[in-house]
Amino acid sequence: MNFSQRKVGAVLSYLSIIINTLLTLAYTPIILNYLGDAEYGVYELTASLVAYLGLLSLGFGGAYIRFYYGYKVKNDDSGIRKLNGLFIIVFMFMAFIALFLGIILILNLDTILSGKLSIGEISLSKKLMSILVVNIFLTFPTSVFEAYITANEKFIFQKIIMLIRLILSPVLGIPLLMIGFKSVGLVIVTTLISFFALISNSYFAIKKLGMRFDFTSIDKKLLKAISVFSSFIFLTMITEQINWSVDKFVLGKFVGSLAVTSYAMGSIIYRAYQQLAASIVNVFVPQINRMVSNDESDMEITKLFAKISRIQMYVLMLFLLGFFAFGKFFISNIWLNKSYIESYYVALILMSASFLSLIQSIGIDIQRAKNLHRFAAIVFFIVAITNFFISIPLAIKFGPIGSALGTAITVTIGNGIIMNIYYYKRIGIDIFYYFKEILLVLRGMIPAILISLIIYKINIKSIYEFIGYIIAFVIFYCLTSWYLSMNKFEKDLVRKPIKSLINIIKNKYHSL
Repeated sequence: MNFSQRKVGAVLSYLSIIINTLLTLAYTPIILNYLGDAEYGVYELTASLVAYLGLLSLGFGGAYIRFYYGYKVKNDDSGIRKLNGLFIIVFMFMAFIALFLGIILILNLDTILSGKLSIGEISLSKKLMSILVVNIFLTFPTSVFEAYITANEKFIFQKIIMLIRLILSPVLGIPLLMIGFKSVGLVIVTTLISFFALISNSYFAIKKLGMRFDFTSIDKKLLKAISVFSSFIFLTMITEQINWSVDKFVLGKFVGSLAVTSYAMGSIIYRAYQQLAASIVNVFVPQINRMVSNDESDMEITKLFAKISRIQMYVLMLFLLGFFAFGKFFISNIWLNKSYIESYYVALILMSASFLSLIQSIGIDIQRAKNLHRFAAIVFFIVAITNFFISIPLAIKFGPIGSALGTAITVTIGNGIIMNIYYYKRIGIDIFYYFKEILLVLRGMIPAILISLIIYKINIKSIYEFIGYIIAFVIFYCLTSWYLSMNKFEKDLVRKPIKSLINIIKNKYHSL
């Protein structure tokens, strides 16, 4: 049952990414048309600032699954109820703290954003932030129910809710844009969707999965253990927020709202790329925690680590090479226009720099499952602070591309070089076996890399040429990967669903 949930959950994850990407690509030009470049920049900047309030979860959300399985393997239902009660109390407390700090942030926004933004833009930012703070408040209790659903491996429900949320955004947002609500309408929609997520997740967790709470007594030892564990996840969260959000703040303060918009367009492409990695990792998190709780060997965990990384590599490399070859034409002639050419380089820099860390993203969950994530959190935090100081001069001199370069440098050092040494020295990952497996995949991708370099230099003249080249490139990539890279397990991931579909069609035909 859990294997089926993982399989269907992974398929729905990729489906949601495809839908999200298509909707984003279609929806973003509409938003830009109604808001204009400057207001869109203020909208993105405000959203990135409010996102820092989400850090007040202090990493508790990432701790839930590990502690849940500590009780689950012992069949300790009483312990799970106490764990649920403790998490709800902590998260509601943090929600009110976030609300309070959000109000303080709004009252001091003139000072924080003074610089390149106008008085009108700062005033708009205050309005947007007032609504987004409520949105953040709603996400705190929601995360507890989502963590419980994930721990129970009910991925199908989660992915369906994700799909509904994706579709609701433009369905509700476009009418509000059309009647003149502009960016205020967008944040209202975001908040309404968060409320929907809270209701649906809490109903499913409580009514369908039997989630129960024990508020009679707070286990201080448990709270202390969770706090110590979560404090280093908190550092990791700060790192991620700085690395991927600070650029907008730096650009907004030192360059201007138009630079934020240009960077934001590139980061939209990067987020789609990032989601490709996260989609498959999410369905394996419970399995990782179960393996660690059952004391399975480091070699078995290494094999799973390599297996997941290989699968991610096929998808992420296709996306990266495809964007390198076709992204400039796509942004300049189809999605936006030639004035957004900087967005192409922003996306390409971020995607290239994060490639290794994204195919290794399950490694963070391995560290947490083993309670060995402290060193990594500290390293990431130091590197993120360095990113902030590097990005300021680079942003002032090179604009959005400079900000992206600052992030790329720090991610390469922290997530790439240092983390792989740590995996080998401390986590117990056989890094030589791991990279042997990765290089076997890369072997089949070298021809596609060479072809992408040739296509990059070709002057594509029409959308028909664009589509034709993409189809040819994808077919070529799949063939070289199939014959030069894929092992039996990976080929079966492709063959079995096709065979099942053929059998279903045959049975339908014979039944007529």
